[in-house]
Amino acid sequence: MISIDQNEIIIFSKSYCPFCNKAKELLNSYNVKYFVNELDKQKNGETIQRELQSMTKQHTVPNIFIYGIHIGGYSSLKKLHIDNQLQYILKKQIQYNCDQCTLPYYSHKNCNCEKKFDNWINPI
Repeated sequence: MISIDQNEIIIFSKSYCPFCNKAKELLNSYNVKYFVNELDKQKNGETIQRELQSMTKQHTVPNIFIYGIHIGGYSSLKKLHIDNQLQYILKKQIQYNCDQCTLPYYSHKNCNCEKKFDNWINPI
């Protein structure tokens, strides 16, 4: 089972993927720490990718999670950047709440709601 840490930024990636590299470059521009799981460099990378697809309904990489929330791929990350929201999300200065349980994204634990960014609303 894949463990997604509520306190980290995680990119499931493939080292040769241009969109994965763009996602890493974008996060690097924010000077934040993140964990990269290079699926093509692991024996069980295909298994992890199938498990991710089952969890997120996304079959491509990068597959990005921020503080336990599935963001999506590079285009979703880029949209947050273009909309000037990514900087606040990364610094936990903007609060997105789950539209099902109303918990803020950075403390969304012990909840059975789907942890998918599309289910999150900015109450501000």
